Amino acid sequence: MSEKEFLYQLRLKILEEADKEEISISSLCPKHHVSRKWFYKWKKRREIEGDEGLRSKVRAAPRMPNKVPKEIEEQILAFVEEYPTYGPERTEAELKSAGICVGHTGIYKVLKKKGLNTAKSRLEWVRKLRGEVEDTFYIGCLKGIGRIYHQIGCDCFSSFGAAKVYDNKTTDASTDFVESHLVKKFAPVKIERILTDCGTEFTTWHEEAIPNHEFEKTCLPTGRPARSSG
Repeated sequence: MSEKEFLYQLRLKILEEADKEEISISSLCPKHHVSRKWFYKWKKRREIEGDEGLRSKVRAAPRMPNKVPKEIEEQILAFVEEYPTYGPERTEAELKSAGICVGHTGIYKVLKKKGLNTAKSRLEWVRKLRGEVEDTFYIGCLKGIGRIYHQIGCDCFSSFGAAKVYDNKTTDASTDFVESHLVKKFAPVKIERILTDCGTEFTTWHEEAIPNHEFEKTCLPTGRPARSSG
């Protein structure tokens, strides 16, 4: 017997016992561990709906008129993937200009549900989606050599990385790192795209600089368009 059926039978038994008038309501309710309030509520429902009125009501699913539709949610996430530094208000304006009507509150709720309600979390999410991340770090200055820089590349999926030291921070260094070091280090795995921080050594990349890679625009932490190999 299910819980709902058990409750129905119990309520019916109590009311049928009350119908016999062999015991007062004041004594009947404590006997079955129910309150007088609930007894009279069941009695009224039985008078209106019959015995079936004693069954537990099936609660209707709550209506959520402000819930963002699934297809709109997917469009929000697709936009955020391209522009992770944009907040809900900016995202709302950009989507509206593209014919997608959704308020910034709804956008925030979608991002909150996905754990993407901060710019930092969105950037980390994009990095994991986009695969390879490359950046340049200043190490120091060596006598007789000058400034020393560290070119570093890391695969966001496996955390496998590669690094090489250069005496300059130029397009030539970043191009050499990709073509002569990074590609060989990751071989035979194909590098599909590279995400950078929009530094000058990356923003001056062009299609001819690395002939074995195609390029597409990608939004980066600075919010400016930069190059990402695709």
